[in-house]
Amino acid sequence: TSSSVNAPTFYIKGKDADAVGRYSDGKFTVLKGSVFSCTEAPSYTGKEKRKQFIGEHCTVVSGLLGLKEDYTFNSPSTAAEYVLGRSTNGWIMWKDDIGQTLDTDIDRTGAWEDTSVEGLSEACFL
Repeated sequence: TSSSVNAPTFYIKGKDADAVGRYSDGKFTVLKGSVFSCTEAPSYTGKEKRKQFIGEHCTVVSGLLGLKEDYTFNSPSTAAEYVLGRSTNGWIMWKDDIGQTLDTDIDRTGAWEDTSVEGLSEACFL
């Protein structure tokens, strides 16, 4: 989505998965070219919906499942589950480029929190 272009970028990796995404407006967009796991945990309950999604939105390149176009999920957890092929909490699995979790950088209302030193007020240094 166009509104996610300026949103912070987050990453998730698994055994055979490596994806990139952005959180914006309460939704999570996984970016084109992200690699989804070819396997699913036996206990994962979303197998049928995930298989349908992969059939419609992924392509096989060099034995890997690559996302054909940016895709926006309703939550970071659904995005993480589809990428990894297992149940997971996307709020803690998606991490920024310095390893902070999505729920550290974003409050769950969707507002991005600037956690950099530059984002602190001068009063913090008095």
